[in-house]
Order: sequence, then C-alpha cells, then structure tokens
Amino acid sequence: MKKITLLLLTTACILQTAFSQSVSINNDASVADASAILDVKSISKGMLLPHITMAQRNAIATPANGLIIYQTDNTPGFFIVTTPRRGAYWCKLITCRRHCDERNKT
Repeated sequence: MKKITLLLLTTACILQTAFSQSVSINNDASVADASAILDVKSISKGMLLPHITMAQRNAIATPANGLIIYQTDNTPGFFIVTTPRRGAYWCKLITCRRHCDERNKT
C-alpha cells in the first residue's frame, strides 16, 4: 500500500511539473519567465506574427481575446481581438507613423 501511495504522489508531482512549464526560445539558455507560456529573447532577431488577409482573419470563427495578426490587404497592419460586451471585435493597433509623429512632438 505504501508503494502505491508513493507511486501516485511521484506521478502527480511529475505531471504537475510537466504541464506547468513555460517555453523559452533564446540563444543564452536562460529560463522562461514563470508568468509567460512563451518567452522569446534575442538581440539580433524579431518575432514574425501570422500574415493573413482580411477574409482569412474574418474566417476565424471564435478568435481568442488578445489574438494578434498582421493583415496583408485592404487596410494592412496589426490587428488585435478585443472582446467587449457584444462579442469579439478586431481592432487595428496604432500605426508606426502616428506613434513616431506623436513621440516627436514632445
């Protein structure tokens, strides 16, 4: 009976550790931040988000709140899903030009 209890406790601990880990993608072997499921770090490269058309974007049946894509046609740019009271809504993120213009005014 003690062996079965010990085996169950060990299995539970292993499963808890296996399913609660974060993923780290980097060149310096650093550990992922515990608050992130994916921690990407680089001093020479960026991250490329999915590039899709507006039709492809609109075909996503139930987009998750916070989903980010880059739309390639119609009004190109980064879009994020916000979920107000009436359902999911695609909102265009601020454009670089507007952001740079605003920063240069101060």
